Amino acid sequence: MADFYEALFVAKVLGEGGGIISVDSWYNVRQIVNRGLAKKYFKVGDQLACMRSGEKLIWDIVNIAADGTAITLLLHETMPDLVFSARQAVFAFPNGLAAGEYHFTVSHQPFFAGDVGKTISFTLTQAIPAGGQLVLNNAYNASMIGATISSFASQTATTAIETMTMSEGSGGTDLGSLTNAGTPASNINSIQRAFLGSNNWRESAQRQIMNSDKPAGQVWTPQTIFDRPPAWVNNTAGFINGLDEDFVSVVTPTTYTTINNTVSDGGGEYTFTDKFYLPSRTEIFGTNELTNYPEGEQFAYYVGATDADRIKYRAGSARSWRLRTPYYYYAYYVRYVDTTGALHSYSATNALGWSPACRIAKS
Repeated sequence: MADFYEALFVAKVLGEGGGIISVDSWYNVRQIVNRGLAKKYFKVGDQLACMRSGEKLIWDIVNIAADGTAITLLLHETMPDLVFSARQAVFAFPNGLAAGEYHFTVSHQPFFAGDVGKTISFTLTQAIPAGGQLVLNNAYNASMIGATISSFASQTATTAIETMTMSEGSGGTDLGSLTNAGTPASNINSIQRAFLGSNNWRESAQRQIMNSDKPAGQVWTPQTIFDRPPAWVNNTAGFINGLDEDFVSVVTPTTYTTINNTVSDGGGEYTFTDKFYLPSRTEIFGTNELTNYPEGEQFAYYVGATDADRIKYRAGSARSWRLRTPYYYYAYYVRYVDTTGALHSYSATNALGWSPACRIAKS
């Protein structure tokens, strides 16, 4: 094990009252921060490494606590592209839905104005059981008229009960109105999320995979009645799966702040605690998405940075990388750093690279 760590770490020694510590293991990194010596041993920009399933992962030290009792790490390159959230169900049925004719009204459609104000109908020939859903299949920027809608028996079901063609009409039972905000109390989702997924970090598939040690097929579980399986559900293991156990053992659960969008989630902020998390807009760019709601403090590594300094790579190619911050004015857009290093936003259903952050702090 000593040879392994000598190959991965820059060895440093320092005489202190508690003795000399050699930076040759993650355990000793924890000892350094426990003694409040992080500023003596490390500087922002230093790199440490671990292994994950045979791949070496390089971590940049992006912040060091003023008292030397914590370091913040950010993965130097990006992980393979993943969706933040799958397209969600448009309606949920905790008590099921009988076969028959139904309709709904399109009160908002930000992507295809031609459907606004129209009433759309379809006919179920098979009942939806308790816990089932209806999912729109048409492109977000096309009419629902002539497109299809599918019923599913549960949030985790990937095979539809049936798929029905929608038409303009008001026959049968009214299911309600589609709006940007949605009415979750009536089991109606945001129309934005029914097409392009959810930008709620706390409920995201992205957050789940970053903090899971489970094998492929066991990582994702639905977080809301509208949640649907992401494309990677059966073929991608959790980030912690295969990660060096000695590294994971010293990573400190971190409580951090994230904002809600103002469209469907009411704005404001919430705190959450995880071992691994995506950085926020504030932590990378030093600017807040919502003026009075900073999501942490800017990492020292990025203070004074240019766009070029924020570019990340994978296998030699520049990659866009996701932040946890929602674009506050939408229910589906999530902030990210593009391949030029600039701040941008993209729908939750688009797959992008991602670089986890974590902390090793005094225990």
